[in-house]
Amino acid sequence: MTDNNTGDACMQEKPLSLDELDTACQARWREGDLQACHQLAQRLLDRAREVDDTLMQSQGLLHLARCALRTSQYLATVELAEQAGQLLRLDAQVDAEVEALALACNALTALRRFDEAIAAGQRALLLSQEADHPLSAVVAADPLGLALAWAGQLDASLDRFTQGLACARALGRADWVAHLSIHRACATALAIALARDESDDVVEARALDQLDRVVEEALARCERSPGVPNAVTQRPGRFLLGWVQVLQACWSGRPAIAQALLAQIRPLVHGERGWLDLLALCASAEVARVQGRLEAAADTAAAVVCAGLELSHLALADLGAGLLSRVRAEQGRHDLALQVERERARRLRQARVAALEGLVRVARADLAVRSRQQVQAEALRRPIEDPLTGLADRTQFVQRCDALLRREDVDRSRCAVVRVALRDAAGLAAGHGPLMRDRALCAVAALLRRQLRVGDLPARWSHDEFAILLHRSGPEESARIADRIATAVRGHEGSTLLAGVALDVVTGYTLLRSGDTVSTLMRRSEDMLASSRRLELRAA
Repeated sequence: MTDNNTGDACMQEKPLSLDELDTACQARWREGDLQACHQLAQRLLDRAREVDDTLMQSQGLLHLARCALRTSQYLATVELAEQAGQLLRLDAQVDAEVEALALACNALTALRRFDEAIAAGQRALLLSQEADHPLSAVVAADPLGLALAWAGQLDASLDRFTQGLACARALGRADWVAHLSIHRACATALAIALARDESDDVVEARALDQLDRVVEEALARCERSPGVPNAVTQRPGRFLLGWVQVLQACWSGRPAIAQALLAQIRPLVHGERGWLDLLALCASAEVARVQGRLEAAADTAAAVVCAGLELSHLALADLGAGLLSRVRAEQGRHDLALQVERERARRLRQARVAALEGLVRVARADLAVRSRQQVQAEALRRPIEDPLTGLADRTQFVQRCDALLRREDVDRSRCAVVRVALRDAAGLAAGHGPLMRDRALCAVAALLRRQLRVGDLPARWSHDEFAILLHRSGPEESARIADRIATAVRGHEGSTLLAGVALDVVTGYTLLRSGDTVSTLMRRSEDMLASSRRLELRAA
């Protein structure tokens, strides 16, 4: 029997491909081993940068962003998600870009940069309409709904959750239906808690009725029978639903029930995720407040503020500060309540400055992306075929090579590039005119089509050279194909062009190697072509 340590040692002895590192990251994430996931993701990112694989770079950045968010490193999450998003936009990976924006939205919400969070969530929701997988709309709606709730926009928040729930039900995803139902209840409770000092009794009563409805629906979605959660309801989800019920009991004047519910949910996530522990502290402070234990409530709320600032979860710190201010006012200590409000206002100003800087940075990144997209669109409007020979042009060849290098593990796939140069093209043009040279190039192009296999890509690389991408071709087969092309050209009846004109070409080939980019691959193929020319000169 092999233990995990032995397995990890074997993984270290045998270098993993980029695809294998990506798969290993996903496995460690599902197992909850964040440290191993982070280490593998960093290896993936470093290796992908070495070989200039932007798609795998973005995957490594996404894995790192997930780990950063889970461990409450919100600034790092924003930075990593933004870097991943920029690369994913270049590679047109829409589903993954939606996830990057969703991660950024969650982190920005925690940092209390709500405008920026909502902007990221709205971009994700809009982008999800272009995604291949319909679940992207659900992934985008969830963090946006929470961001809107934290920002006090409850109606807009509920609309986003309703939209996400409809999509999740249509896809038959019971896990997401439970998840969104819980988060909708959580968003409703948050909105009530944040607006309690500002709303009148009628508005608050209406909001509490709304909370009763969403909690009832969440319980119906998440419990097989009263008190027994479905398998799709994870521990954090069960905690959040219980947390909402604690507040619900407090606000309806049932402190004893609230205290009992709080005791039941505390063990669910204690020490697992810092921000969930802070929510439990908030609930504990609210329970103490409605029980009349105001000094205990003030101490607990102050602890929420300190822990929230230490954790960089500024939204929860502000929630705790609002509760602390309310308790101090109920104690008649209005000077302390005013002091708390001044500190809240100062942190709000700081958050707005940071949000403004972030919005400027995002706007610049979006402008750069739009510029690149415009360049790509203009390139796509050009003919994809060489107008003279009818073969692929250089741009299409580079795009196909680049896609192959990103998609394939070149350690396991045998691919090659063959270069074919028309011999003495300049002399042919000088002696018989440019039209004769063009006819010779067309004749060679026609021969290439007949000699190559289905799936191979011949292209006009330069004025008098061709490049051929051979798929699934090892060294022996690549050499045979290059020789076959040269033989076919030399056997061509030159008199069909002009009496006394014989066609000839020089060929060279190279195999794809691990770590190749299009530039390194084509430079090596150029070197091989030059080497073939030198060998023929020596032989002559």
